[in-house]
Amino acid sequence: MTRLISILALAIATGGGTVSETRAAQPVCLDASELEATLIDMYGEYPQPGVTRTATAVTQIWASPRTGTWTLVKYLADGTACAVDEGLDFGEPLLDAPALMASLR
Repeated sequence: MTRLISILALAIATGGGTVSETRAAQPVCLDASELEATLIDMYGEYPQPGVTRTATAVTQIWASPRTGTWTLVKYLADGTACAVDEGLDFGEPLLDAPALMASLR
């Protein structure tokens, strides 16, 4: 959750973030390109194989096999992306990323 707070601080500093109030662990939402740049620049994370698509969103895991961090990103149709979960010990790229995403819901 500390990483999500760091992303939220960046969002507030740049004036572009919103926080959903519907979850206990509140996701951090930014313009998709800003969130992606933050994950790459601050955490060395990159999109991993496999996405989950619904009628309203696309969900993808971003991870750094070097550091082991990962972030679950939900992309919305309006160009917003939300960091909805994060963790450690990612390791190697997942063979079944959609199954992991389903287990995190």
